[in-house]
Amino acid sequence: MAAKKAPPAGSENQPVKTAVVALGSFVGHRGHQQLYDFVKQEASAQKGDPFVFISQAVGKDDPIPGDMKLQTWQKLYPGDKDVFSLVADQPDGSRGSLIKKVEHELVKPKPGQLPDYNNIIIMVGSDRAGMEKQAAHLQNRLNKFPGYENVKITLKTTPREAGAGGTGVNFTAM
Repeated sequence: MAAKKAPPAGSENQPVKTAVVALGSFVGHRGHQQLYDFVKQEASAQKGDPFVFISQAVGKDDPIPGDMKLQTWQKLYPGDKDVFSLVADQPDGSRGSLIKKVEHELVKPKPGQLPDYNNIIIMVGSDRAGMEKQAAHLQNRLNKFPGYENVKITLKTTPREAGAGGTGVNFTAM
């Protein structure tokens, strides 16, 4: 039983591997393009990898199907196609969770293995700052697994105001 709970060998010396990720609808307006630019800049500054996880939600507030959003982003940034991915729907037909996508795509908790990324920076617009609790909950849950004690998840809000480097565009408010 103790062997099951022991951290994987080398976990105490694991180098920091950073993922910088944006989550959201990503309908492709200029504000979302700017958010992607912030993700790339932060990933470069942190010597990490950029990711954009796109929601498949479709409704009156977000009428564009997920696969069309993904294709649009991959055409806008053909050299970065691998950066963009959709949040998968669940087997029961319910919508996938953006936070679960972070867990399953970036950390991949598996017994006896180290996390793929142990420093995850989630970049959001100011309208999504409330995700802090979800990010903290995920970090606390992951930190309970042997070898995952040092996984750090932080939320970084990007500027939205036009004078602060943002565009002033807020799709959620539209």
